[in-house]
Amino acid sequence: MSDVAGVLLFALSKSASGLSADARLSLSQQAIMLAPDFPPLYFNLARAHLANDIWAIGAAFRALADGLKAYTRHLPAFFAFMANTSVRLSTAFVLCFAMFSLFVFVRYLRLFAHDVRDVLPARDTALSSALLASTTQNVGGVVLSRFFDLIGFMAIGVLYFLPFLCGLGIVSTLLFSLLLIAPYMKRRELVASVIACVLVMAESPLAIVAEVPRSLSQSRAFLLWQCLHERCSEGDLARLPEDDPMFNIASSLVSIQKSPDNEEVLATAFSKLGLASKDDEVSLGIVGNMGILLALLRCQEGKPDKEALQGATSAFERILQKYPENEGALRGLAVSATLAGDQSRAETMFQRLVQVTRERDLSFLPKIRTVLARQDVCAHHREVVSFLEMPEVETLSVYAKNLSFKELSGLVPKQGFLFGSLMFQALPFVVFIVILILPLINQVSKRRSIARVCPRCGELTCRQCSIIATGFDYCPRCIEEQVRSAFSGSRDIGMASDMRVYSVMVMKRYAGIAMAFVPGAKEVLDGRTGTGLLMMFMFAMSATYVMLAQDPYDSVSFAGGGGRELSLLPPIVMVLVFVWSVVDGLVHGEG
Repeated sequence: MSDVAGVLLFALSKSASGLSADARLSLSQQAIMLAPDFPPLYFNLARAHLANDIWAIGAAFRALADGLKAYTRHLPAFFAFMANTSVRLSTAFVLCFAMFSLFVFVRYLRLFAHDVRDVLPARDTALSSALLASTTQNVGGVVLSRFFDLIGFMAIGVLYFLPFLCGLGIVSTLLFSLLLIAPYMKRRELVASVIACVLVMAESPLAIVAEVPRSLSQSRAFLLWQCLHERCSEGDLARLPEDDPMFNIASSLVSIQKSPDNEEVLATAFSKLGLASKDDEVSLGIVGNMGILLALLRCQEGKPDKEALQGATSAFERILQKYPENEGALRGLAVSATLAGDQSRAETMFQRLVQVTRERDLSFLPKIRTVLARQDVCAHHREVVSFLEMPEVETLSVYAKNLSFKELSGLVPKQGFLFGSLMFQALPFVVFIVILILPLINQVSKRRSIARVCPRCGELTCRQCSIIATGFDYCPRCIEEQVRSAFSGSRDIGMASDMRVYSVMVMKRYAGIAMAFVPGAKEVLDGRTGTGLLMMFMFAMSATYVMLAQDPYDSVSFAGGGGRELSLLPPIVMVLVFVWSVVDGLVHGEG
């Protein structure tokens, strides 16, 4: 009855604002009776408890725990939950990695552009022209240098988007951008980059998990689960091969659903079950339940048929030999013992049932006793059978035998744009190679003369440019300041210093305002990559849950567009991350 319960749950969520807290709690408890194995019903009950009494934390927690346990009994809901979580996680991981890699690249763009320009011609001419007076003979060198500056910027753009231009997608482009700036990274930035790459590495297994419900809905595993636990139509039965071990069980259930009061149909179902495994607890449970129903249909002078009851009792006993705490078998044995007049054994079974039952509400026990105590119990056979339940089936083994996970290739939103023609299964290996190469490039580049930022004045330079400009491997700006101080007054030096400080403050102010729109961006640009990556991850997670508020897969039909609505937590987390980013930027404004 998961489909009916799912519709009721959707109706409850839509009409929650028009219901009183007591009415919502009562309806939520009644909904669980329709499908006690359907996890979303328990989560809805937990919310109803808190809506009725904000201090009912214990009851809400128990309902939540029951919902988590129900996933082990309702594998389609479990797979749907895992798929919905995987879709959101994969989207959040890509978003977080994209933001982090982009701003790390922006942080070192000046250094990378400087080294790219050093490779191109006319670098020496530009530096010499900047030191000499602007005479006519130097104009040609300046123009040529500016031309190659433009070529350098174009080369940077081509290098950055090279993987995307080759059809490998935007994720490969972002991975390649980390390799381009690896020589300039500090240790903490290198560690943060590796962590960000690990997020991308998880994309492939998450995408495979996200594809499970789509493949499952077309598989024999899902059809078998429906036949064993929910409803099974003749059309679904026709899709199952007759040589399947579970076919006879499913076929008998279809017959019983069509004509539950027909003795001939029950007899035919018995013959089909005889072809199934005699040691299978599923077929034994059905035999026991059908035996009780047959005994009630074959009543003579108000007494159930003893032969049918003996067959039912034997089936339930064989189940309990293998699974002593099987609730379905205990229920069936208690009912059959009561109908057979063995009150002592029936009482023992009822006591054992109380100890192992999953239900918090034990009101079903007096209801069973009341119905069984009637003189005309045979006329109320439908009520008796309604208290029986299918013994728990090891549904995981059913799925494992009937679902081919080898056919799953992985599925993520915008897969072509993100990964291009790159084989999705090869993504973890590509990312792993990038993780290995990143520290290698970083260590090798320390032996070379690469661009750097002067720690004293913040000027961008490199060894080659410093030697060309001053003849020494020393920052040209620092030498200029020292020479100028010998010929300039203190007022001139102070004005120049104030102008530089003012310009830096203006730039930081505008950068801080701009970066407030992307939490963690300013932290990454300031070199505090750990804090920045954490902010970006929290922002990406909350933003993903806001964008994908509706479950991609429904827990009942695996179709798109579940009944879930946006909760308050993701928007609250987004606001808190924005506030954290702004406050952190103000506190470390001089970083």
